[in-house]
Amino acid sequence: MGGITMKKIFLACCLVGLIILSPLASASAAGNLRIGSAAVGSLLYVFSAAIAEVTAKHAGIKMEVLPQGEILTLPLMATQEVDLVMIANDAQGYAYEGKGIYERQTKGKGFDLRVLMLGMRNSASTVVTGDSGFKDYQALKGKRLVLDYGTQQALNLGSRASLIAGGLTEKDVIVLKASDIPEAVRLLMEGKADAVFGGIGVPVFRELSAAKNGILYLEAGDKHWDDVHKISKAYFPMTVKKGPPGILKDTVLVTRNFNLASRPNLPEDTAYQIVKAVWEHDTELGPHHPQLKDWVKERFVGEQTTAPYHPGAIKFYKEQGVWSDKMQARQDELLKMKKR
Repeated sequence: MGGITMKKIFLACCLVGLIILSPLASASAAGNLRIGSAAVGSLLYVFSAAIAEVTAKHAGIKMEVLPQGEILTLPLMATQEVDLVMIANDAQGYAYEGKGIYERQTKGKGFDLRVLMLGMRNSASTVVTGDSGFKDYQALKGKRLVLDYGTQQALNLGSRASLIAGGLTEKDVIVLKASDIPEAVRLLMEGKADAVFGGIGVPVFRELSAAKNGILYLEAGDKHWDDVHKISKAYFPMTVKKGPPGILKDTVLVTRNFNLASRPNLPEDTAYQIVKAVWEHDTELGPHHPQLKDWVKERFVGEQTTAPYHPGAIKFYKEQGVWSDKMQARQDELLKMKKR
């Protein structure tokens, strides 16, 4: 009797264990995925929710959007507790290579990621107030700039890339720290900083503009891109047309993509179906946010990617005739990084 009782207890424990673990372990198998984004209300959260809606509607794949940044998401992708991440292309490269803030997390090995698609372009620059009198980067020599944004790798990289594109380096300015853009703007409002970094359309910049006689995004030059690319190959110059707050004329800004990436062992057909759904219905993203009008199929494949593409995505792109020899060369280059 004792042996039978113990066997029953053992089987019961196994059953309980399976019940507890099954929501995490079988998420992909059941057609339910988890995507890490950022806090509720952030651009990345909105973008992730839009992608989730399109894939659920047209591919039958449900996605749970998790309001957490890549610092929390990437380790969970390694354990298959999260399947996808919405991430800036520059930060993605540092995560893949195990550099910057990800070096300690991975002991320099990096997180193994696979790109499903490059998304909308995000232009950014150093921002000054309308009453500051600053008109270009050279005027910022010796001034106080917020360049250190803690664990926000994309901001840390972008702020420095924009500074270099403008012809300056960290040695030319006084470097300040802030946890995020709202805190950096507060320092600017209080007169404790002279310039901050941020993208077009950041909500808190509207408040800054109203309080400080407008804002100005400083223009990147065209002479320093080799130095910019030493930070990341994710960046490219893009002309932003006059109109948005802070863009008083057509202005060239440092730009990079936001990407949808996955864990490398996401099933090939799942990756294929996600890409197919968004490719065929990219026009359904725009109503969720004006910037998602720029999340279009023509930019899903790009040599500026900082991590290799998923085989399922490549299969679809080859069928569409958009996977070139140059893309395959870039793919091979990125894959070799993990073999060093």
